[in-house]
Amino acid sequence: MCDGLTHARQDPALGIAPVFTALPRRKPGERPKLDVRQTFNGAEIQWRGPDALGPSDQSVLLVLLALGAVQNLRVSANSNTETARALRAGLNIEGDVENETFVGVEATWRELIQALGLKGRGGSTRDQVRRSVQRLADVGVWVTVGGITIRSRLLSWHVGDENRVTIALNWRLSRAICGGHYSRVSLAERRQLRSDAAQLLHSWLSSCLRPGHTRRFHIGTLVERVWFGQGKGSTLRTRQSLLKIALRDIGQLPGWTVELEQLTATIGRGRHISDASSSGRRRHFPQKPSAGAGSRRTDAAGP
Repeated sequence: MCDGLTHARQDPALGIAPVFTALPRRKPGERPKLDVRQTFNGAEIQWRGPDALGPSDQSVLLVLLALGAVQNLRVSANSNTETARALRAGLNIEGDVENETFVGVEATWRELIQALGLKGRGGSTRDQVRRSVQRLADVGVWVTVGGITIRSRLLSWHVGDENRVTIALNWRLSRAICGGHYSRVSLAERRQLRSDAAQLLHSWLSSCLRPGHTRRFHIGTLVERVWFGQGKGSTLRTRQSLLKIALRDIGQLPGWTVELEQLTATIGRGRHISDASSSGRRRHFPQKPSAGAGSRRTDAAGP
């Protein structure tokens, strides 16, 4: 992740749910399936997909959330361009959010690779990021409140050419960016963490531990939040050891404190300085251009 992206505003329900976990080692293409349920503020939320999501997928999503806040691009219901129609159709929206405006992201694959801090710049690295975007787009989200269910994809994407991708974030992700309830995940802190376990744990703690607060956690609870599936015997002991290393790394971050005991960890999160996500104007996908207007993209200011 590049230094220009300081933080991501994440849907807090997604942040506390074990949607992103460290996955067991399997052959390529043999990931377990994703099926996670979480109760949050009176809502029953389910995330389902053909492939479980790992730490690299989480990194891609956090970068997209950060870019979405910085770019101020909106995909509105009355946008008539081919790209906007494809993005909204790709979200597979069912429910009373069909007319909402969603946050969009535009970037080249190279820009995403740079934002993720990946060393490679070739086709294999691009394919790695592309597969993560596809896995995220394959995730269906069901939110049920009072017997009423809203369904959508986590995100949708549209490729204009081999070098540029445009993405729409679903309604919950968009609301978190646009002033709704959100969890702040520092990408500057995440960049300093060495392991997948530390990054996954940091993201989860950023969602369940408010700035300025301290809380005691059972080591077993933290292990369950980081790794996919149950671990027993030597596997569990290895995970506990890796978790404690991850906790020590998090404890080295400015503002964070970690006190380890045999079965518990007391974790404190310092107060951060709130930085605005963007000071720019809101941009929308343009209406279908009138005759003679050409195909040049135009921007419209929003409130």
